[in-house]
Amino acid sequence: MSPLSRRSRRSLFPSFVRALDETVGHRVYNTHVPSRINNGLFALSSSADKTAFWAAVILGVALTGANGRVAARRGALTLVVSTTLANLVAKTAIRAPRPRLRGLTHRHLNHTPTSPSFPSGHTATAAALATGVWVADPTRGIAITALALAVGYSRLHIGAHWFSDVATGNLVGLLIGLLGGQIVPPNK
Repeated sequence: MSPLSRRSRRSLFPSFVRALDETVGHRVYNTHVPSRINNGLFALSSSADKTAFWAAVILGVALTGANGRVAARRGALTLVVSTTLANLVAKTAIRAPRPRLRGLTHRHLNHTPTSPSFPSGHTATAAALATGVWVADPTRGIAITALALAVGYSRLHIGAHWFSDVATGNLVGLLIGLLGGQIVPPNK
């Protein structure tokens, strides 16, 4: 247990959210996935923990030309704001517990994260970057959106998050990315 005292999911979420989380989790965790895909999702989820991963994505976008540099700047800005809101503000305020997985030994992280579960910071970060890039340049945004969706799914796949954590992380990232486009127009 982390230094933050956790609240029960029962006290935090309505029954339909808990039921959806259980249903989606049961389906995801009980679906056989070839080991190559499983290993790839595990590696993606673990890589998305690292600043270097996101820096490499942003650099890759920036290296695609002048429009790529604008898209990369916007993506980096929205990534920082979203990461801060999801990980430092929302998780601290809500303090939701992570899934407790039994029998998922082949798909879980070696060390369960000690931070609260809701919303998924990995997913919020990925969605914000994708939306920030998309606002500046939709063509480049397509590739980053595919990556963002894969990161979100990987967090569910390995049992680090509930479906509602990932869905809300996507929503947080999307809103931050869109709001950033309103505050600082893409052509600046």
